[in-house]
Amino acid sequence: MKQIFFLLVGAFCFSFTVLSGCYQAKAEEPTAAKIMGLQKTISEYNRIKPLQNPRYEESSEILKRRVIDSRNKVIGEVQDVLFDRYGRVTSLYVEFDRLNLGQSVYLNHDILDVKSVTTGYRLGFNDDEIKTLYPALLSGIETASGTTKDNEQNRFSLKDILDTDVINSDGIIIGNLQDILFDNNGAYVRSVYLNINHRSVHNEGIAVPISILKFIEKGGKSYVVIDNAYVDSILEMAKKG
Repeated sequence: MKQIFFLLVGAFCFSFTVLSGCYQAKAEEPTAAKIMGLQKTISEYNRIKPLQNPRYEESSEILKRRVIDSRNKVIGEVQDVLFDRYGRVTSLYVEFDRLNLGQSVYLNHDILDVKSVTTGYRLGFNDDEIKTLYPALLSGIETASGTTKDNEQNRFSLKDILDTDVINSDGIIIGNLQDILFDNNGAYVRSVYLNINHRSVHNEGIAVPISILKFIEKGGKSYVVIDNAYVDSILEMAKKG
């Protein structure tokens, strides 16, 4: 058992080193085919009003989730969720209040074998094992932003990007990011829900795929950026309601 924990701790620390800034994928330039694909995807996402679609879980529901151990015992509460630019949840920020472990920590999904279930997020370890791992979790705590040297983010904190301004390629505000909609019991982000206020579109909500978004940080503030070519399509589809 000790050998397993030492191997786990080593892998844990290595993983957080990798996550802290090595991945710097860039969003691809829109093509005609990509724009047509976007329109099809948006139509699918909004066929049923997104905030009324039982398939999706809103951010407020995700942040109420409990953390359970491998014995299905409640051991903590979710404080925040981190996900990558493709919508995959990569980490949970958790308070182990049921274990009397004071400081909240980040839990890497892969290393701690986190599973999304209807009752919450279940870890692949029991409460005693989590207590043993806790010092390593504290020492390997990851930064929430994941900001790279060019200020384009690769990992995103749910709490940090909620209600952020959405801008186009020219830096003009076109609305705000109202909600993040999760699927598959909270395993990944299905779409983001935008409130659009631009040109002739006023206070129209629309769900769009996370893949077309870029998240940047300037002057200590986060922004969501959408390419102008995509913005035109979103505006047209938002008009249709």
